[in-house]
Amino acid sequence: MTKKNGHNPASVRINNRKNILDIIRNSGEITVSRIAKEIQLSKTTLWKVIDYFQEKNLVINSGKDTNSDELGKKPDLYRFNASYAYVITFAIYEKTILLALTDARARIFYKETVYLNENENLYRIISIIASFIEKWQNQRNLPEDRKKSNLIGIAIASSGVIDSEQGFCFTASRFHSWPLKAEIKKLIEEKVRITAPIYIDNYNRFFVFAEKELGGYKNNKNIISIVSTNGGLGAGIIADNKIKRGPEFLTGEIGHMRLDPNYDEPCHCGGSGCFEQLVSSDVLYRRSREERCEHKDSVIYKNESMDLRLDDIFSAADNGDLWAKELLDPIIQWFAIGIQNIVLVFNPEVIIMGGEYRNPGEYFQNKLTEIIDGISLTRMKKNIQIEYSKFDEEGTILGAASYIIHDYFSNVFKY
Repeated sequence: MTKKNGHNPASVRINNRKNILDIIRNSGEITVSRIAKEIQLSKTTLWKVIDYFQEKNLVINSGKDTNSDELGKKPDLYRFNASYAYVITFAIYEKTILLALTDARARIFYKETVYLNENENLYRIISIIASFIEKWQNQRNLPEDRKKSNLIGIAIASSGVIDSEQGFCFTASRFHSWPLKAEIKKLIEEKVRITAPIYIDNYNRFFVFAEKELGGYKNNKNIISIVSTNGGLGAGIIADNKIKRGPEFLTGEIGHMRLDPNYDEPCHCGGSGCFEQLVSSDVLYRRSREERCEHKDSVIYKNESMDLRLDDIFSAADNGDLWAKELLDPIIQWFAIGIQNIVLVFNPEVIIMGGEYRNPGEYFQNKLTEIIDGISLTRMKKNIQIEYSKFDEEGTILGAASYIIHDYFSNVFKY
């Protein structure tokens, strides 16, 4: 049961509002009686707060509770108004920018994709972002049913080492044309007057926030999401319910842990033998091309299509295809070594695999668990929980929006 907080009437009133709104936001529809069971307040006080929220357009009366057991007149149901606010979001990937608008429940109601050139120029990307902001921070451009929405934040997710406090990118391994310490926030503000707080961070940090808030891990305080996409690999880390960044914002750059000192090919980061090189889908595709004629009995060989997908390899392995298993085995081995290293450093409650390896099939999953258990501290049961993400690339957008929404509603003075 939620308790009243604060020591004076003003602080009590403010905390009551926050607690009540949190209950309503975390419910689908709810009656005053059910709210009263969760918080130590009189119904008279509850009605005053709900009236206040209705005036602010935060809460909507959604009709009568026809399933109520209460005698007499059926009670009113109330729900959070997701159209109260909206968020502008961007996810900068190697070949695309995903641009979207979400409501106050982090649900996307507008989205578009802009395709990028290889190693796209920073200033073109800034122009794309600034134009989108300029258009959509004007409420008049919103759909008719959302014109009363309040813009509460703008989120930009990018690869690279991102200073989330100052809004610049130290280095982006996928965009070598970018200057070192690219001042993303400053460049955007030079092009368009920003009317809401702007949040800039590495997309893996927003992705892990999506897992926690929307992926079913709200009750986990320590989670790590590992995202492999477009040949890159990174992690979002939440420890004690907080996103970890580090003083130099390097936390989560697991793709550049050097796992194989004998690996000769250079990585995008300038090193070699990096985690992301060893588990890249590019390795699978290259081997499948080079070794194809040696495995004519494989279903992969019989697939003459030039657009072989990871799903084809996963499916073949699940169906007992020996060559598919041979292709996957070294990838699984390196994932197991990398994950075991991460576990020994962070000891998370759960690790969530995302990106290209979020639906890897039973063979991959079972063998990964088997190898991890046998790598180190073998006499100790480590209870490593590995799950697989339900989010595609939109997970970054959903996490970025969720992060802004969480920040906004954590500060009762904003509403």
